[in-house]
Amino acid sequence: MTTRKKKVSINSHINEHPGVFRENGGHNKKKRLYEINEQKKKQTTISTINNAFESKKEVIEDLIEAFSSANIPLEKVNQLLPFFKKHLKEGGAIPQAPTLRQIYLPN
Repeated sequence: MTTRKKKVSINSHINEHPGVFRENGGHNKKKRLYEINEQKKKQTTISTINNAFESKKEVIEDLIEAFSSANIPLEKVNQLLPFFKKHLKEGGAIPQAPTLRQIYLPN
């Protein structure tokens, strides 16, 4: 005895899984996967923001430490900012000398 297999078509998949597939003008798309991918592209997590903040803070603290150990005045940072922005990944995160002094140096 031979069993016949059920004939499967795109339309039968759409009917069996209405939450996953949708039909738009004859084009079938995987709706759920599309929406998940779009959400991942748009969503910025708190951990990503925290990591960026910590990375920025570390770059600035290391810069201040390097300048102070080499006896270079922090005012020289202002002349180096264009170089930092161009050649360093976190270079745009480095503030000018007065801000460095006010926020990152102890009184």
